[in-house]
Amino acid sequence: MQKMQKAMKLILMMATLALIGETWGGKSVLIFNEDSDNVMMHEVWHGDTGRVSERDIRDYIGRVIDSGYVTHFFACVNARVSAYPSKIAPNYWTALDLPGYDRPQWLKAMKDLVVGQGVDQFKVYIDACRAKGVSPWISVRMNDVHCVNTANCVMNVGFWKEHPELWNNPAMSNRNDCAWGDKAFDYRKRGVQDHMLAYIAEALERYDVDGVELDWMRFEHHCPRAVARTEGRTAITAFMRKAKALVDAQARRRGHPVLIAGRVDTEPEAALNHGTDYRAWAKEGLVDWLIVCNFWSTVDFELPFAKWAEELKAINPRVRVYPGLDCGVKMPGKPRRYLTPDEYAGWADRMYGQGATGLYVFNLFCHPSDAKNGSWASWNFVLGGGLTPAGVAKHAKSIPAGAPRECIRSGWYK
Repeated sequence: MQKMQKAMKLILMMATLALIGETWGGKSVLIFNEDSDNVMMHEVWHGDTGRVSERDIRDYIGRVIDSGYVTHFFACVNARVSAYPSKIAPNYWTALDLPGYDRPQWLKAMKDLVVGQGVDQFKVYIDACRAKGVSPWISVRMNDVHCVNTANCVMNVGFWKEHPELWNNPAMSNRNDCAWGDKAFDYRKRGVQDHMLAYIAEALERYDVDGVELDWMRFEHHCPRAVARTEGRTAITAFMRKAKALVDAQARRRGHPVLIAGRVDTEPEAALNHGTDYRAWAKEGLVDWLIVCNFWSTVDFELPFAKWAEELKAINPRVRVYPGLDCGVKMPGKPRRYLTPDEYAGWADRMYGQGATGLYVFNLFCHPSDAKNGSWASWNFVLGGGLTPAGVAKHAKSIPAGAPRECIRSGWYK
């Protein structure tokens, strides 16, 4: 009887937490996704010692959350390699002990921090968030293929390199001129699913968090495009069922809710074309949150949030959907640049106007030494309350004329 009561209490708690949307402790929701190696790179590039300490990590997370506007901190723990000492995936610093690989100072600093000093940046983040009333999550990149054609890239080690038969196009194993997506994992293959599920399980065992984001936008090539909406959809949905079971098991173990979010493309048809069948996920209750966000180059100023919200409400009103954005814009014929505060406000105004109850920011890179960098003003704006409804209402707003929709330009929409 006690076990049943405990289970019912947990279900009720999860339902209540999943439904929180309008505010978080009286604040509008602001979700901040932190890259796994960002703080290492910035501290080394802009510091004067070439090392990173626990104090540096604490100072950084303080700059993100101490102003009180970030409500959820999503700490990315991996790329193709793990930023914590993993027994499942190769670690970032694995390449330092292998011949032929790059040995950047930031990577040496990461190894020194984690292995030499015994500091886990993610535990530091989680503790700091708990102390400030910020909800800590981990984010897992489901198919990162940064620099797969660069032989000396530090991420080209371990499981991914050893198993080209698990790629979308194994014939590209000896090529360095193919599309990155050719070397992405094919989720129709059991070896891929087993590996990623084991890594997610390990991360959830290691970190006591409120949720896990499965980032299906890093990158989008989860199987050959021709079968993405058929075999790919079926395989990824089956994977999501297993992932949800892992998350639920952790919630029971921890004795508190652990939610699951999926990050997908900004246009419903584009998301389906990736094989990420959000409709099935919502119908089966496989996600609590859905993050709809552009891939990288250009923020989607035409993101149809109202359409997303209406459809998800009809399928499963328990699923919360939040609009997200990367940090830049790539106008035709011009180099990519950071968004200005006015453009952040312009995008946010459109999302709030369509009924969004919270926002998600990705790749908001900055460091105090970046005073002359285009990201500095935007960093201060976003983390200083500029993206709250009140902050947006009083700020100048701008939408770059002719900004392309990334999902269309990249061919995923149609």
